[in-house]
Amino acid sequence: MPGRLFTPILLAGVLMSGCDARADGFVVGTVLPSPASVAALGRDGHSTRDMVEAVRDGDLAKARRLLDADPALARIGDGRNLDLLTLAVARDDRAMVSLLLEKGAPPDGPNGETSLSLALRAREPWHAQALLQAGASPDPVAPDAFWPLDEAIALNSLGAVRLLLDHGADVNRADRTGGTPLEAAVAMRNYRIAELLLERGADAWAVGVNGDTIAAALDAPVRPAEPAEAQAETRVKARMTAAGWRFPPPSAQVVRAEVLAGRWPPADAQGGRPPSPELVRRMRELWPQ
Repeated sequence: MPGRLFTPILLAGVLMSGCDARADGFVVGTVLPSPASVAALGRDGHSTRDMVEAVRDGDLAKARRLLDADPALARIGDGRNLDLLTLAVARDDRAMVSLLLEKGAPPDGPNGETSLSLALRAREPWHAQALLQAGASPDPVAPDAFWPLDEAIALNSLGAVRLLLDHGADVNRADRTGGTPLEAAVAMRNYRIAELLLERGADAWAVGVNGDTIAAALDAPVRPAEPAEAQAETRVKARMTAAGWRFPPPSAQVVRAEVLAGRWPPADAQGGRPPSPELVRRMRELWPQ
């Protein structure tokens, strides 16, 4: 399936000492809110400025006092990439995160992605667990929106993938090209994650709009460098064989013909699901017979 671009949701600049970032609490490459973006949150009045400063400074007593007087302050955000909850996550301020969620801060953040995206990049799972338990969506909140499972797979975080699945993430959700989490994991050689996805019901017979399959990606000559991934690759291939795949798998051209003829997955496939009408329609447009 066409490779999706896996990039973290990068916030606006690097958080400096005035905001007390806990940069070492996140994976390398995580970009945290800048002082300017944090200051901009507080430009809409005295109470708003006081609330932003309380979260920025980790002043829990002040934040609670302000929220008790005006619970709407918990929803302060710029509507794009930053809100108070994201700021508290960036500071690794668990008490503040709990308070904001208790007082009604939206767990999906200002645009349905930023808070959880940042939390998934933390070295400890506490923030992601807190957001998901408070109702953050483990799936994209809109078409083509941030996909939490993609984020976790790109980070090769087995724990984050398990956490999202435990909170109801759709293991067989597909993007507009037919790409699925299992396809992403195999394409990125993250075989321990691929094994977990198969255990949780991922469709081994999913197909992309070009006729590409997970088995074809698995049959590629590139081998994982890590022994644990290499061992998991062997187990994944065994699971695929048990699902009815034979290696080498059929070519994309053969798969397309079978899909467009309504014969996919094959009759002897174990647990496979027919491609969606939308995927078949797009395949027919891209590959007219």
